[in-house]
Formats: sequence, C-alpha cells, structure tokens
Amino acid sequence: MCTHPRRPPRIVSHRGVDEDQAGGVAPSTAARLHALLGVGITSFDVDLFWVADDDGGDELFVGHPPSLRTLWGLAADVHAMPLATLRQRSLPDGLLRLADMLRIFADHRNTLGQVSLELKFPTHPEWHRRLAPLYAQLAAARLATHAAVVVNDAAQAAAHRAAQTAAALRVPIFVVVRDNDAPIGPDGQPHANLSALADEPLYDGWSASWKVLDTALRRASLAPARGRTHRLAVWVCDHEPELRRVWDLGAEDVISNRPLWARSLLERWQKEEEARCKTNSPTPIPYAP
Repeated sequence: MCTHPRRPPRIVSHRGVDEDQAGGVAPSTAARLHALLGVGITSFDVDLFWVADDDGGDELFVGHPPSLRTLWGLAADVHAMPLATLRQRSLPDGLLRLADMLRIFADHRNTLGQVSLELKFPTHPEWHRRLAPLYAQLAAARLATHAAVVVNDAAQAAAHRAAQTAAALRVPIFVVVRDNDAPIGPDGQPHANLSALADEPLYDGWSASWKVLDTALRRASLAPARGRTHRLAVWVCDHEPELRRVWDLGAEDVISNRPLWARSLLERWQKEEEARCKTNSPTPIPYAP
C-alpha cells in the first residue's frame, strides 16, 4: 500500500539545452541558459574545454566536444582548434565562455540548484593546469556551493581535490559510471562495480548511465560507506522507459536533454501517485531489470 508519495528527482539540464525547443542537438548558449532558468530549470550538467592557441591562458569554454565537432564540421577536437576558427564556426550562436555562464548563474544565485562541470580531455598535458583557473573562476563567481565536478576515475578525483585544496574550496566530486565498460552480469546486462564505487573516499556522488541503474546500485548509493551515502545522478533520460526506470528505482538527480518534457512527465506521475496514496490504492509494481 502507498503511505507517502515519493519525492521526484531533481531535473538537470544536460548541456544547458532543451533539444525539443532547439530542434535537436545544439550548442550551449547564453540565450538557451536564460530560457531554461526563466521557466524554472535551475540545475545543469555541462562540459568544459580550452582552445589550442590559449597557451598560458586561463580561458575555458562550455560545450560537448564531440557534438561541437560534428555540428561545426571541425577537422579536429575543439581543444586542438584556434579560437578564431571556433568563433567563426559557432556563428550565429556564439562560443560560450565559462566566465559568462557563471555570471548568468550568479544572477540567479537565490534559485540556482546544482551546476555539474566536467573538464574534458583529461589525458592531455594541459588538463591538470586548467583545474586552477576552473576553481579560481568558481571562487570569483561565489558559486562553489552550487557546483559539483564530474570525473572518470580516482586519479582525476585526486587531482580535483588537490586543486580545490589549493583554492581553499570544497566542491563535491561525482564519478561517471558508464554502461559501455561496466561489468556484464549473469543476465547479460551491464552492472556497476559497486565495491569499487563505495571504496573510493574521494567520491561524493555517482553519475550513472540509466542502463546500469538497478536495485543494487540504488541500495548501494543509500547505504552508508565511510560514514556517508552517495548522491546518485542518472543520465541521459530522454525517453519514457528511461525516465520510468529512474522514477521506479529512485535517484536524486535525473539528467536530460529534454528537461521540460522530463519535468512534465515526472509531475504527472507524482500527481497520480499522490491520488493513489489518498485512496490507499496499491502502488504499481516498480521496474524490474
């Protein structure tokens, strides 16, 4: 029986774009961020990169590198391209700087949720040096308490933590839990390596593919490890079966390229569950992988 309706997950805009409004995959822009903030989407998951001719500089830019390479017809990854080329290819949308994005978020500080940042190209020699300006810009914008960073492994987490210490900041670290390199279980499906996740003290949360979300992963995120639980974000949920999986199994954050659609559907499911709770009707059988 239903006694208390569940709390829906927080909606997180993937890349700061609503693809339904943009007509498909589109670059992150100030206008798109303003549009989402204006309708109450206040949490974001974005990628960061630098450009080839910024040696010794501190500039970082916002965007998903593989998507931008395709959209702009680039001959190489964005970090290997000169700034002038990217600015010309990005017209009319424009190339969004991290500093400009942070200024937009600072103007919405009172309602801002969480902004997750992933600095791409971690194997590049420049990657470690770019952590310092990342945290300097977060500190200057006074947004460290609204931020999180995303990493792929413990080595990257340690580098971020060292940069945070140098900047006198403490920002949560989320590790990516992918499906394409996850262990395959007896059922032939990918499953998260729970022992490796729980044993890493640097991780404050897990950012998991919806394909590895199962009962075991959700229970592990809620079970105290080293005296704390792990916040669970699930990506990328752009269709009803994926969103239903998150709704049934639970997560704190749901990351979507269609945040307005996801919010509308979750609100509908919540109203339906509240109605069932009022009539004490049985709760529907949850998703079972």
